[in-house]
Amino acid sequence: MWQKVIDLLFPVECLGCTKIGQWLCDDCLNNIAIAEKNFLAEEKFRPLTGLIVALDYHQPLFAKALHCYKYNYIKDLGECLAPFLIKAISRVYLAKKLKGFDLIIPMPLARQRLVWRGFNQSEILARLVSKEFDWPLADNVIARKHRRQPQVGLGATARIENVKGVFKIRVPFVLTDKRILLIDDVLTTGATLTECARILKSAGAAEVWAAVLARD
Repeated sequence: MWQKVIDLLFPVECLGCTKIGQWLCDDCLNNIAIAEKNFLAEEKFRPLTGLIVALDYHQPLFAKALHCYKYNYIKDLGECLAPFLIKAISRVYLAKKLKGFDLIIPMPLARQRLVWRGFNQSEILARLVSKEFDWPLADNVIARKHRRQPQVGLGATARIENVKGVFKIRVPFVLTDKRILLIDDVLTTGATLTECARILKSAGAAEVWAAVLARD
C-alpha cells in the first residue's frame, strides 16, 4: 500500500524527457549510442585477458543514469542499462570468436556498503548477462575482506595501493582452468578489476575477462 502511495506522489519519470512511467523511455534509450570500440587489450589492464566496454561515459544522459543507479540507488535502472552491456559482449564474442565463459562473476561490494545501498549494482548486471548468454553466475566465489576508502577522488597510484589485498577467494576449487567474465559498472584506472583478476588467476583461472558499462 505504501509503495502505491509513494508511486502516486512521486511517479517514475524518464531521466531524459520526464515522460511518466519509465526511468528511461524507449526514445531516450535509442539516443544512447553504444561505443564504436568495444574491445580493449591495453598492457596496463594485465592480468586481464581482455576488457569489454559498452558505452562512452561522456554521453550526458548515460552519465546521469549511471549516477542515479549507483548513488541515488535506483535499482530498476540496472534493467535499462544491461542491454547495452549485453550488446557489447555479443559484438566482441562474435568478432573474437570466443568460446564463451565458464563463470560470470560480479564485482563484490563491502558488506557495509551493500547494506547501505540495498543492492550490488554489478550483480544485477551480471545476472542479466548470465541469463542472456546462459553462462553460470557465481556470486559467491570472491568477496571483499574489509571495507577500504572509496576509490572516488583517488589518483591512479593511490587506487592501486587502496585495493591491494582487499579481495579473498571463497571457493577456489571451482576456478581451476575456468574462463571467467568479471562484470562491473564503470572502469576508471582499472585498479579494482586488475587486482580481482590477479587473485582469480592465482587461484587457477585460465582467463579472466572484464565487461563494464563504461570507461571513465
